[in-house]
Amino acid sequence: MITRKNIIALYPKIDQSLLPGVLKKNEFDFIKENIDLYGQDSTIDEYINTFVAKLNETLSKKSKPVSKPKTVSKPKPVTKSKTISKPKVKSKPKTVSKPKPVRKPKAVSKPKRKTVKKVSTTKKRTKVEESPDWLLVIRKFIRMANRENSQTVLRSLLKEIQTKFKANKKRTATPYISLIRRMQDTIIEQVNKNLGKKSFVLKVPKMFVSLLKQASAKVIVSKRKTSKLTKKNLSGIKKKSHKVGNLSGLGIVPTTKLVQMSFKTLPFTGQWQKLIGFPSVPFHLMFYGTGGSGKSTLTIQLAHYLAEQHNMKVLFVAKEEGISQTAQDKFKRLNAYHKNIFISDGASASLNKQLKDFDVAVLDSINELNLSPDDIRGLIEKNPNLSTIQIFKATKDGKFLGQNDFMHMVQAQFKCENGFCYPEKNRFGGNEVVEISFK
Repeated sequence: MITRKNIIALYPKIDQSLLPGVLKKNEFDFIKENIDLYGQDSTIDEYINTFVAKLNETLSKKSKPVSKPKTVSKPKPVTKSKTISKPKVKSKPKTVSKPKPVRKPKAVSKPKRKTVKKVSTTKKRTKVEESPDWLLVIRKFIRMANRENSQTVLRSLLKEIQTKFKANKKRTATPYISLIRRMQDTIIEQVNKNLGKKSFVLKVPKMFVSLLKQASAKVIVSKRKTSKLTKKNLSGIKKKSHKVGNLSGLGIVPTTKLVQMSFKTLPFTGQWQKLIGFPSVPFHLMFYGTGGSGKSTLTIQLAHYLAEQHNMKVLFVAKEEGISQTAQDKFKRLNAYHKNIFISDGASASLNKQLKDFDVAVLDSINELNLSPDDIRGLIEKNPNLSTIQIFKATKDGKFLGQNDFMHMVQAQFKCENGFCYPEKNRFGGNEVVEISFK
């Protein structure tokens, strides 16, 4: 008999042809990886116990083909006649008269009271006011499992998994991190197998799906009561800090898988290829320069190129010029207006709500918007699929105006001066100086 203690040693000796899909080697590999967590996580415990029980049940059925004919030979008429020879009709009215009035009230009273115990199981669930990131991701994966999904949707979920999970201040791991890591590996493996297809069925074992459902069922999300803001309670509201926590290690991928992975890059052409190269999505670019250097003109042209050639939805946050005649004249002069480009004056208190439905945000300028490095980190963290084009002012000497932390959060940095744009730091391959066209 196979048990939790000997499964690692005995499973490799089992003939795989005898096993159904839910007991195949890929399921065993998951158990082998997480066997050390047995006793620490009830969900992992239940998964391993279920696997061992089903494995023993399957093997016992396969090893008993000889015992079946013995059961066939059992229809002995003698035993049947014995049961038939019990026609004690006199005893039947006795059993009818005595137990029926006694059993009915007991059967009615006890089970109804037992159903009350079901309420106690909900007490064991954790109640939260907002759905945690791990719960949202697990539920998304469950909805997508064994259904047809597009490459874009699956890559988006993979990006969300690899960017969202961070340790908290106490450096404790995300709940069910082993399950989430397996979700990540499943998406990576199947995306790479179906690179030529726009959509395909995400195949996930039913046992793993049921395990995810058990994990997600342990949390109840209660609705928040909304209250009207008054002058009294406004004073008690604290500003949220957007500091990024330490990574929990979920994004670790072996180099053998890294070589097989594919990433979405934009096939830039012309001056944009020379200046920027081939940026991967999402990208974060920085342009800075003095007034009249052409930084806003160049970024408007870049926004039009992204909207027209790459069908990206762009929000131009024009804090400096706002929604004005000056902005209107500039978009007309550059012939840069497009149905996929939207403009905002940046006056809204919540910038994150504005950026929710966009692919690219042009922030003109960071200085006028009064954004700190922590604000930019929080913005990127809450919008993991959003690309940003960040515009900064420069001092009279032409130096970048702002904290050095801003430069560490972008993949490419460009300086605009006297009608030219110079690449200073670039991870996307572009390294040529480009002349800015003001027409």
